[in-house]
Amino acid sequence: MFDLHNLFEDHRFERFGNRKFFGEIESHKIGVVLATKDDRYGNCALNKKELDGVRLAKREGKLQEAYVVAAKKNGGGMTFLGQIDADELESKLVNVKTKSGAFGEFFVLPPELGFPVSDDPF
Repeated sequence: MFDLHNLFEDHRFERFGNRKFFGEIESHKIGVVLATKDDRYGNCALNKKELDGVRLAKREGKLQEAYVVAAKKNGGGMTFLGQIDADELESKLVNVKTKSGAFGEFFVLPPELGFPVSDDPF
């Protein structure tokens, strides 16, 4: 698993849209989609179409690795909260229903998934 703690500062990754990243590191093509947490809400939200897209790109051989990174919005930037393999997360979302939003269907990641680990101080 590639360590993505520095995703937002790592210039080897290019951002596409608001929540997608692509990087090629040591001949490994890596795709990342963000599950974002806003101060107004307690859980991260993950766009279903973006998750499906990064997983499809991996299955088709366009990527060697596909991840979901949980990130908290902080002003104009993002703070890394955690990462998980996209296929592993998909298997955990089997019983999680999507909601409809301005950007299409999305998952609200419940705490029982264990991802991301809570950023609460206690």
